[in-house]
Amino acid sequence: ANDAVENDGWVHERLARNAAGADVKHFLMLTTAELAMIEKAKALCGTVVVLLNTSTPLEMFNLQNDPDIDAIMYIGRPGANGIKAVPKLLSGEWNPSGRVVDEWVKDFTLDPTWYNSIANVQNDAGSNKYLLPTGIQPSTISLHGVDYSEDIYMGYKYYETVYAEILAGNLNYVGGELSEAGVPGGQAQADAWFADNVVYPFGYGLSYSTFGMEILSISETQLDANEIKSSLFNPAPIKTVSLIVKVTNSGDVAGKEVVQIYSQAPYTRGEIEKASVNLVAYAKTRILKPGEYQVLKLEVNLQDMASYDYNDANGNGFKGYELEDGDYTLFASNTSHCTAATEQTTLTVNG
Repeated sequence: ANDAVENDGWVHERLARNAAGADVKHFLMLTTAELAMIEKAKALCGTVVVLLNTSTPLEMFNLQNDPDIDAIMYIGRPGANGIKAVPKLLSGEWNPSGRVVDEWVKDFTLDPTWYNSIANVQNDAGSNKYLLPTGIQPSTISLHGVDYSEDIYMGYKYYETVYAEILAGNLNYVGGELSEAGVPGGQAQADAWFADNVVYPFGYGLSYSTFGMEILSISETQLDANEIKSSLFNPAPIKTVSLIVKVTNSGDVAGKEVVQIYSQAPYTRGEIEKASVNLVAYAKTRILKPGEYQVLKLEVNLQDMASYDYNDANGNGFKGYELEDGDYTLFASNTSHCTAATEQTTLTVNG
């Protein structure tokens, strides 16, 4: 299917190209035949549920925003036995509690990884120099290379960091364009950019019920440097911190919730590169009846909160993983999109 036109009028910034040089759909878009099948269902059926039998995320922006589609259920690759669970989930006999483990974005051609794969010139140009012996010209051999220039900003770590940078005023999003701040960013710009780029954030998943989370306590509120430093024969006295989280079913249907703990490290612009949030722990509740609650204990490995300083960017004479001094925010959430309203607590590291 080489039709690159979208139903609602928006067009991809860049698409794959075929041998004739024409723009074509990439393999994470629904094909013309698949879209036609959905349109047929919409015309014939009072209720339309789209089942995604796929190993990878697909572009779902159009379907998610289509008022004639009542639900979308990601079933992965269920096999002969797994497919038997689908009617039970659709009928409400069972309550879904799965979560996506990727960022589902509106347009994969705008994701940073697109520049290093599929359609960019790097695959057919300068990257051959890394693979070819001296004197061999790229035009005479079909080897290709890819530079991973995304660094730590993969998946949700890219999208949540851009969101935070707009929120902080370091980037702005005006007229659908993301740029260095000439006009300070803010909440409205950050929310608009996120809505325009992300369909389902990492960790997302709906339930027939609703749940509330409350952090009751954290085992350590402050840590000194000598408590977390370690060497080969001298392990750190404190390696983990514990969060006690209360989860309450606030809905009308029994179900399970997934508690996801994300850490946010103190950040100084221009020093160690850090993603805005990082997943550091998670746990699923048992089946909770309406009004019932469960208290969970989640262990956070302090090493998972550390940042890698490969060139001593903060000028403290150390290269490697380190927990910098400052306040670390720990969020209890059901997606990676942690905002000011997300349940949170703070751990302070003192140098």
